[in-house]
Amino acid sequence: MKHIFLSLFLLNIIVIPGIAQSDIIQGKNNFEILENQTLKEVLDNVSEQFEVLLAYPTPLLKNLSLAPANYSFSDVEELLDQMFSDFKLDVKQVSSEKYLIRKSYQEPSNMGFQEYSGVVRDKESGQALAFASVYFSDFSNGTFTDSEGRFTLAHKGASSDTIIISYLAYGERKLYTQKPDQYFEVFLDRNENIITDVLVEYIVPPTMFTRDGMALVLSDKMPTGQNIVSNDLMRKLQLLPGINAYNDDESSLKIRGSNADQSRIILDGMPLYNVDHYYGIFSSVNDDFVDQVSLYKNAQPVQHQAFGGGLVLMDSESDPINTKAILRVDLLNTTAAISSPLTRKLSLNLGLRTTYRNVDDGGLINLKRRSNDPENFNNPQNDVFISNEPDFRFYDLNGRLNFKLSNKTSLSYSIFKSHDRYINSYDLNFQNHQQQNSRTIFENREAWDNFSSALLLVSRIIKNWLLNG
Repeated sequence: MKHIFLSLFLLNIIVIPGIAQSDIIQGKNNFEILENQTLKEVLDNVSEQFEVLLAYPTPLLKNLSLAPANYSFSDVEELLDQMFSDFKLDVKQVSSEKYLIRKSYQEPSNMGFQEYSGVVRDKESGQALAFASVYFSDFSNGTFTDSEGRFTLAHKGASSDTIIISYLAYGERKLYTQKPDQYFEVFLDRNENIITDVLVEYIVPPTMFTRDGMALVLSDKMPTGQNIVSNDLMRKLQLLPGINAYNDDESSLKIRGSNADQSRIILDGMPLYNVDHYYGIFSSVNDDFVDQVSLYKNAQPVQHQAFGGGLVLMDSESDPINTKAILRVDLLNTTAAISSPLTRKLSLNLGLRTTYRNVDDGGLINLKRRSNDPENFNNPQNDVFISNEPDFRFYDLNGRLNFKLSNKTSLSYSIFKSHDRYINSYDLNFQNHQQQNSRTIFENREAWDNFSSALLLVSRIIKNWLLNG
């Protein structure tokens, strides 16, 4: 009797009535659900009993439950697959103790869709045409042929049943769909259009190359930058490719990366240096006096190849036929230029530019400093501590007298002069602690000139040979 009670006690310990339990029978696990439970409760029991982590979004298990059942499985993943067979849920094992539960992926429905395929070839050669356009006439869908001329096009019942195939230099072809999954072998005819003669007319640009291709020639009608920097030739050159300004506020040139002092400027045979006014803001070359400009960025004429930078050759009109005069007046200066034949062999070119008002008369430089603390009697009261009145003016003069000795020889005399004057008057007022007024007036004067002249003999020996001296 004692053994019977002991056996019943052990049986009650091993088999305890519960909601779910598992046993190992012949190498497989056994998991049993004894009554209706929510799927979440069952998964919590699986997680606790097998010491695994089940990850899933909570809304995924909402309103899902399992009826009493008995599952036989070899691992946890197989158990979960059996439980989820009616719920469209997938299980992915991340590690030995972690499982990820997600909604099963459903392939999109292809109901109502049909596919049409084919190949596009050249009718004469039979060669496959790659990148031909294939599309429905209502533009509901379209594609291109591959490198072998093949295409596949999806079709929905409500869309157009006409397929259009087009290719550059070929005639368009229309295909009509008659049955599902139809295959087309398309041959396109070449569309050869013969066009009539086309005459292209253009205006000769103001920028051109010389006959030998070594220099860039700019005509006097060059519009580059006129709306930006007024009538300043050096500012126009700064806007050309390969040319930079030494500074944004200076008219000097940097050609092909060279320094500004390495760029040589020659006007009517005269080498010019520091061709600027007002500390470099304005150039001292009169644009109305110059007739032609040749810009050498790389290779230069033989007589000028000793310089590492670029070369700018400027020439006034050498043999004017009629008298031409120009007068310009702007807000700062006045420019005048004239070219006229004096006799049959003698001609004169003159250019003058001068300021008629103070360049600094804008109120920006005349700054006045006042006292910041007039109520503090310990500090001097400086009503007007210092004031200055700068006065800057300049002018430049260009001239050329040309005498024609013969049809092949000419003699010319050229001059260039520029003048700058800068006067700054300072007025210093000071009041000390004893209420004594002190006033100091002083003036700073600066002036500089640039002058050059040349006597040039030019003789043409043969057609392309010139002698300069």
